[in-house]
Amino acid sequence: MGENGAKKKNKIFITLCSKKKYISLLTKEEKMETGKVKFYNREKRYGFVTGDDGTDYFFHESMLAEGQQVRDEDRVEFNATDGDRGKQATDISRID
Repeated sequence: MGENGAKKKNKIFITLCSKKKYISLLTKEEKMETGKVKFYNREKRYGFVTGDDGTDYFFHESMLAEGQQVRDEDRVEFNATDGDRGKQATDISRID
């Protein structure tokens, strides 16, 4: 109970880290996309993934899943989102 006997509501706060990492939540019905790293510039920290559907998705290094590194031609799975400037890949993980 809060002040004046009112019930408190539980609130969930999500804090984005200073690197502006984005958080994606998947429901069980949603599935990850798969594709191949088309281009990745390690120095500039961005690249593109070509999905198995033929669509190109932009990504920034901060969109890689924790501990992941990628190179050109790596097979990956990712979440596809619509960003301010077009399609983006998030939560990118290398697959074998």
